[in-house]
Parts: sequence; structure tokens; C-alpha cells
Amino acid sequence: MNSTKYLLTLHLNCEIAVEKVTQHLIDHGLQILRSFDLETARKSHTPCSCPLHGTENCNCQMIILLVYDQQGGPLSLVAHGHDGETHFVLADPPQEQDQQLLRTTILHALNMESFAAMQQANAYAA
Repeated sequence: MNSTKYLLTLHLNCEIAVEKVTQHLIDHGLQILRSFDLETARKSHTPCSCPLHGTENCNCQMIILLVYDQQGGPLSLVAHGHDGETHFVLADPPQEQDQQLLRTTILHALNMESFAAMQQANAYAA
């Protein structure tokens, strides 16, 4: 994923970052379904080395969120976290007009300025 252009990078643990992004997308009228969690998936497998860290004990996490709007969907939003940082990327190109609208809504919601404003508003509320 290193050559991928990220929509958003947060300096947060993956679970916390996914919670914040999920809530932010819900606030933008989208529906989210968590469809994959690397940590859960690898519990059922024998230990294997991490391609990023080269060890069996790594802190990598990958979560795939299916994002829907009122017209349909989904588009897959992938969160890849490691070493206290989480990167988000849309995995699928939109296939239809309604998916293009959904993609635009997601891009707007995950725009750094929009997300920063939400973070700042939450900080004042706390």
C-alpha cells in the first residue's frame, strides 16, 4: 500500500481512527458496515511474519469498511494502521453514477479540512 495515494492519514491507533472516521461518515449521512478485520482474521492462522515489520509480533491492522448511501453502494474504504498511524484509501473505482456520488460524498467527508473541523469541534465539546 506504500505507493497508494491516501485519502486521509491520522496519527492514531487503527481502532480509534476507524471509530472516528466511521462516526464522521455517519454524520455525513452514510451507512457503514465493517466487513474485514485483519487482527480477527489472523487469530485463526498459525503465526506468520509481517511483511512490514518482518516479525510474528507486529502492530499492523487492516479494516475494510463498506460505505453505503441512500442510493446504494457500497464502496470499500480500507484502513491500514501500524506504528500509531492509520491510512485510509478507497479501494474500488465507482462503477455507476450513484457510486460516483457516493465517492464524492466520502471524499468530501474525509477531506482533511472537514475532518480537522470535526476534530476541533469535538475538542471544544469535551
